[in-house]
Amino acid sequence: MSRSPCHAGETFLPPVDVRDKRALVCVVTSKMSPKSALTQLCTHLVLWGALYHAESGTFSTPGASVRELQLEPGCPIQLLLGVHPSIHKFLDAADESALTQLVRNVSKWLAGRHLHGVALFSTAFGSPIKLLLLSTKLRTYFGAASTTNLTVAVGLEYFYAADSLELFGRQCDLLFYVTHRYKSRDPCTISQPTSYWPSREDLLATVGSELCCHR
Repeated sequence: MSRSPCHAGETFLPPVDVRDKRALVCVVTSKMSPKSALTQLCTHLVLWGALYHAESGTFSTPGASVRELQLEPGCPIQLLLGVHPSIHKFLDAADESALTQLVRNVSKWLAGRHLHGVALFSTAFGSPIKLLLLSTKLRTYFGAASTTNLTVAVGLEYFYAADSLELFGRQCDLLFYVTHRYKSRDPCTISQPTSYWPSREDLLATVGSELCCHR
């Protein structure tokens, strides 16, 4: 596992045979101040903290808006919606119709804003089984829709690291951890995103690391 700056997730394993490709996932909470560095070095950009509103089937982003993060035409980076872990409370395996409607709402919202996919996050207090349920449903739905080619990414909480790798290995397109305290003398820890902005030097160090794992 590599030590990367906060908001940079290191990819751990692929669901298919793409191990020759590397990915750097950057999770942001507001407008991109080092935008040029992010777009040059990151392969995926995740807008963190989107809240799901079940009554309307929409999302709201408390930090930057999706429009503020829109990239230049032709930019190869994938822009993903980072869904807040509070979405777990809407997941009920026994209510198939509600779960299907949630998945449709996610797909519709992404398509309306020209996003490339969705990033889901686990927490120490969340249910990895519920997260697996949603990621599997989303990946199946995206794969069945001939007009969409959306990415399902899952950010893992370190407490469930080993179990999560086993659970999610082939049930999503991308797995990543989110780190912080990158410049601390203490061991790098893993958590949800914090307010630290990665510098260009941080990103270059992550990209160049021999420990940075491959897709």
